[in-house]
Amino acid sequence: MKKNKLGLSLATVVVALASCTSSAPTEFMIKGTVADSTFNGQTVYLSTLTTNKRVDSTIVENGHFEFKGVADTTVYRIDLDRMRVNFIGENNVINVEMGQPSTFMSTGINKEYAKFVGALGSALAEYQNTYDVMREKIKDDRPALLKAMEPSVEKYRHTVDSITNKYIGENKDNMIGAMALLGMARDKTLQELDSLIKVVHLSDKLPGIKAALENKIAEDKTSEGKMFVNFDGTTLDGKPTSLADYVGKGNYVLVDFWASWCGPCRREIPNLKAVYDKYKDKGFVVLGVNVWDKEDAYKEAVEEEGMTWPSMYASHDETATKLYGIQGIPTIILFGPDGTILDRSLRGEAIMTEVSKLYQK
Repeated sequence: MKKNKLGLSLATVVVALASCTSSAPTEFMIKGTVADSTFNGQTVYLSTLTTNKRVDSTIVENGHFEFKGVADTTVYRIDLDRMRVNFIGENNVINVEMGQPSTFMSTGINKEYAKFVGALGSALAEYQNTYDVMREKIKDDRPALLKAMEPSVEKYRHTVDSITNKYIGENKDNMIGAMALLGMARDKTLQELDSLIKVVHLSDKLPGIKAALENKIAEDKTSEGKMFVNFDGTTLDGKPTSLADYVGKGNYVLVDFWASWCGPCRREIPNLKAVYDKYKDKGFVVLGVNVWDKEDAYKEAVEEEGMTWPSMYASHDETATKLYGIQGIPTIILFGPDGTILDRSLRGEAIMTEVSKLYQK
């Protein structure tokens, strides 16, 4: 299940200008409002995307909250429950209105950033409207809905790419360019991302961009035609095991990276069952690798889904997903008898189609 990296949060940011006789402000002040009174008494958090750490917190009182701090080129984020807003640090008064969505206007660099966020928000709203209409027409046929949405998905991606490329091109020397790059980093190839990092001068200020590059490097090292990379885990009964116990042993192996909480992962299980039942007598192996999960939930899901093929728990750390550059699940990878990676993008009907070709030779 991919988490959407393209849709950025919306906020209200109003910058108060000092008079010509006043010295430049040395700190920012966030004056926040929350229209929904049910949030009174709840905690609001201030974090930086530069360090991915919380730097302050406060309580909503009578629909208001405040933060103070020194700012430079840091990108900050305010979180209240599921409401979130990003802004670029400027030494000014910043008025934020939290909502669904949050909105913002601004002067200074945040004025241009607001245009970027607004353009992305408009593209997302258009896509969401199309999806809602299609879902009403095609209620009970998910495959048909996904098929019908393909042109809209492609249009949305093209629009987002165009918007993001425009703002990167116009803001290579400031944090807007770095934020724009962060939003599209996972959708770029390794070569494209590496080239953009070299020209977007503040990209090194956002750890998310570095993480995306590391993922792309790992994905390249485990791309089709490359040999498998081993990692460790435990079996259902808690015994040590590793990928090498299954891959490279002379059989075709389909490895499913999944989690119990992941809806798309669990929707793939019938496809895995079908191909496993059809070809297991010919030596075909399916291996479930559980990631980003809790062990109790994992074991319960295995039993609920009737997963009779081998299973490995690899959620004790993120080694498995980092080695293979996995950013979303399910990720289903097909390995050849010698351990060579044959395909790392199998989903749905393509699973049976591609495996069947192997046994028709």
